[in-house]
Amino acid sequence: MKLFVDSANLAEIEESLARGFVAGITTNPSILAKEERTDFTEHIHKIIGLIRRYGREVPLSVEVFTEDPTEMLDQALKFVSAFRYPMLSVKVPIGWGELKVIAELRKRDILVNCTCCMSFNQAYMAALAGANFVSLFYGRIKDIGYDARSVVEQTARAFRDGGVRSEALKFVSVFGYPMLSVKVPIGWGELKVIAELRKRDIMVNCTCCMSFNQAYMGALAGANFVSLFYGRIKDIGYDARSVVEQTARAFRDGGVRSEIIVGSIRHIADVNEALGAGAHIVTVPPKFFPQLTQHPKTTEAVDQFLGDFRKWSEQA
Repeated sequence: MKLFVDSANLAEIEESLARGFVAGITTNPSILAKEERTDFTEHIHKIIGLIRRYGREVPLSVEVFTEDPTEMLDQALKFVSAFRYPMLSVKVPIGWGELKVIAELRKRDILVNCTCCMSFNQAYMAALAGANFVSLFYGRIKDIGYDARSVVEQTARAFRDGGVRSEALKFVSVFGYPMLSVKVPIGWGELKVIAELRKRDIMVNCTCCMSFNQAYMGALAGANFVSLFYGRIKDIGYDARSVVEQTARAFRDGGVRSEIIVGSIRHIADVNEALGAGAHIVTVPPKFFPQLTQHPKTTEAVDQFLGDFRKWSEQA
């Protein structure tokens, strides 16, 4: 567990650094706007100076102050050039266009803190885009009546269980594409097909599973992936989440290496539930991706940050 100082006040930062517990420092436009009016770049340099004076070299998060993703990328690159601090982490608010900014910054090996996350799905999307840090706003989540602790727990559990890991699998297919996975529906005769394909080192996705026992049999036959159809399981009155949880628990306890794919997604809540239940992969209809990054409290926070910073910078 780490403690970051959430302040741009030089005195507060120095007092904390002097006590040795600081693992990082976070700022945002609104926090900066509380300080005496000065040049933005100069103020960040002063914070970096304090960090170096105490020999800490901890992550320092500095947030972009625009709503335009193209300008965000430009600002981020200017931050890196101007501050030349190796532990600089650019704060980028969660959003559909912003995910592209995060991915581009990570390609350039620039640290990213994805901020203003108000839900598990937002944090998860940011992590998949490559963010080094995802910032969940505990108080604002509680403001809208959600259980903030459960959001943090669900996110931590998904990260811990490997939901954000990408693993390289190897095999050569007749199509010349090493990552091809042959989908075979579950069935008694089909298990023989799965076993034979695996003997030839061909990846297999055992699909159309509607129950724990089907998924488990597919895994025992050697399938690399087993696909549980979430929406269809719910259609027949079963608790789809418990089916995924039971499968994930059995795989984990029994050392089964097959990965659980959850498909037949009908709602955003299905994505959250499936990942929280232990799914390794969720196949999501494209129409849901932008929604997974959106939250009214995120919009509220970003608008506040930009408004506060604009007033502060205009009067400096």
